[in-house]
Amino acid sequence: MRSILLLLMMTFAVIRGEAQLFGSIRLGADTVLIGDPLAMEVRITLASETTPAIIRLDHLRSIPNLKYQNDTVTQEKTADLTVLDWGSWKVTDETDSLQITPAMISRENGKLQVVNTIKIAVYNAGTFFIPPPVVRQGNIVGESGNSARLEVKLPVRLLNQDTTLFNPIRDIIREKKTMSDYLGYLYALAGLLLVAGLGYYFARARKKEPALGPASEEVVLPPHVKALQALQELDDRQLWQQGKVKDYQTSLTDIIRSYLEERYSFSAMEMTTDEIVRELSKHDFDMSWSQKLREILQVADLVKFAKAEPDSDIHSRFMGLAVDFVEKTAPSDTPNPASDI
Repeated sequence: MRSILLLLMMTFAVIRGEAQLFGSIRLGADTVLIGDPLAMEVRITLASETTPAIIRLDHLRSIPNLKYQNDTVTQEKTADLTVLDWGSWKVTDETDSLQITPAMISRENGKLQVVNTIKIAVYNAGTFFIPPPVVRQGNIVGESGNSARLEVKLPVRLLNQDTTLFNPIRDIIREKKTMSDYLGYLYALAGLLLVAGLGYYFARARKKEPALGPASEEVVLPPHVKALQALQELDDRQLWQQGKVKDYQTSLTDIIRSYLEERYSFSAMEMTTDEIVRELSKHDFDMSWSQKLREILQVADLVKFAKAEPDSDIHSRFMGLAVDFVEKTAPSDTPNPASDI
């Protein structure tokens, strides 16, 4: 009798073990550079073939950055993760739940499996533990498998090999005022006087001359035309060739942000790179350009705030990318003028 009970208990344990509900993931690499595509295999083991099951995917939006605990200044709190390709799954938004269909289920080694490989990219540096998705079947919430550790690094070419990423914060060095400190005020005063004089002159001239006809309307240039002209002027100034890398990168990104603000009607000048990309996803914008846009804006941030010194060929390449970006995202009903940049 005791042997029979023992046999029944072992059989029940085996059945229960096979019917365990859990999810797990496996990454194609444990170290990548910012923006590099990375394969992530998602494997779900189901407890039943007949009970409906769903997979929660919203955890990808709030993966914590372990380095943020020790560095809240230079590190971001969570991973800026984007799913580039959902593989065989039909998902339109990471916040949605995915319903498991019979066609998605296969049987491997006596277990009911749902296996899919998606492609992700992380756009900020840090150390992240990516957890598997949560799976629910009926009233049962599945157990989570091991998290996958991922290290995301900055490209080495963006920084000097003998310097750290961020320079230490130092006290402000105050200098004595010189005449050159007041030149800006003098120029502004002279400009105001010049404008006032020209206004007075043209006002008197308008009173003396008879009106020849209705005043011509002011020509308003489309945002993409203004942006291309500004990029041409910036390229002609040759700032980075004179060692003014920060001025060059700042002007380049300001032109792009101003173009986005006028083209898509949102406050791009006041937004972070992540906020701009998220806002563009709500508009008629080709998201295949999002990665190149991130690269241009993030490198400029490194130059401005981290004092990074990128390779000289990056400046001309980014100018070409900026021109191409403006031309390709211009409204389809307006012609793009040829650019000599």
